[in-house]
Amino acid sequence: MNATPITDFSKTPVRPPPVLVVVDVWLEAGRDGRTFTYCDRKLLNVRLGDLVQVSLRGRRIQGLVTACRIQAEDENRPLQPVDALLQSAAVGEAWRLWLEEMAQRCHTSPFRMLKAALPPGWLGQRVVPTVKERKLWWVSLLDSTSNSDTDLPTRQACLVSKLQELGGGAWQRDLVAAGFQSGIVQALVRRERLVRELRLATDAQPRSVSVGFVPPTEAPRTLTSEQQVAIESLKSQPEGGGVLLWGITGSGKTEVYLQLAADELAAGRHVLLLTPEIGLIPQLVDRCRRRFGSRVLEYHSGCTERERVHTWRNSLEAEEPLVIVGTRSAIFLPLSPLGLIVLDEEHDSSYKQESPMPCYHARDLAMARVQREGGRVLLGSATPSLETWIQLAPEGPLALARLQQRISDQPLPPVQIIDMRHELADGHRRLISRALMDRLS
Repeated sequence: MNATPITDFSKTPVRPPPVLVVVDVWLEAGRDGRTFTYCDRKLLNVRLGDLVQVSLRGRRIQGLVTACRIQAEDENRPLQPVDALLQSAAVGEAWRLWLEEMAQRCHTSPFRMLKAALPPGWLGQRVVPTVKERKLWWVSLLDSTSNSDTDLPTRQACLVSKLQELGGGAWQRDLVAAGFQSGIVQALVRRERLVRELRLATDAQPRSVSVGFVPPTEAPRTLTSEQQVAIESLKSQPEGGGVLLWGITGSGKTEVYLQLAADELAAGRHVLLLTPEIGLIPQLVDRCRRRFGSRVLEYHSGCTERERVHTWRNSLEAEEPLVIVGTRSAIFLPLSPLGLIVLDEEHDSSYKQESPMPCYHARDLAMARVQREGGRVLLGSATPSLETWIQLAPEGPLALARLQQRISDQPLPPVQIIDMRHELADGHRRLISRALMDRLS
């Protein structure tokens, strides 16, 4: 009778627990946000700086990955998986460090600063907006278009050619974004070459039209001696420096911005042009698009949430340098390398965010950003602020350039000062003076 051998289980190798990629996700929980741990069980290849969607107490919420590590899975404490990867590398390491430094300077939490910087809805419990039917202008070629394009002006012929490449039609807003202004479209409609019609566009996504097909429509203008000195003054500043461009109204400050922006684009660096009010955006965007074509993007509260996310992603994934025109919130765009930040009308108080928190000034953030990441700052104004004056060299990092002459030596309009007390003494009780009423009539 053979004895059954006894197996010594103590010598059997123990199977190691499975290994997981564990991530820390910063979520909107509490006043300043909290970090929660999840795992990449779905193999989404989640990395540091990614924007992800997770579940927290049964709610779907979006957060930012702040740490990644590999560790063994603990069966006694299972981790919830990351549900979806929304945006890879939404935040870079250098950008995040700069933002944390600004949060400390603004006496607020890094989470609040991050939430203010990212596009609306990217952090927190996303509110699904109600989809409203809206109509946009659709521009298409007429089927009977058989006339030769030789009788058309250059820009109109270029638009007709491009529409043919696009299959015969395109959204007008995409054409405007690509450098074809609405006046060109309307001129072709009057010539009966195009037709415009309103179409439903509930899910219309702004289509990226290739940059190469839009030639510059406006050549750089001849600079005055003062403008040339201002440009050379900025170029002579070290990285992290800047210039205060003090120029009277009509002296050509915008042309200085555009020619400096052209130099940065040629060097492969991005440009950020800030204005204090949304009302000033269209005029500046129009000038930039006539000069740089479809490399110009907008970022401000007047854009839809989708358009702001689109601009943010373009900033992250840009294959060629861009010009971004926006208000103070555009200072947070993750442009790299960033060559120039321009604050037009830098004295305007709209550059300062007072409420809600965080409170910051776009000028201070711009100076801190170029000092940390490189690039230069140009502050333009006819009436510079006192806060900027005290930063002039030699005590501060800013040089001074002046534009004292208007373009073509045009005189400034006459100014007449009227004492309203004298108007009241003469029996005139209106809110505006009699001289102004005569001018308005």
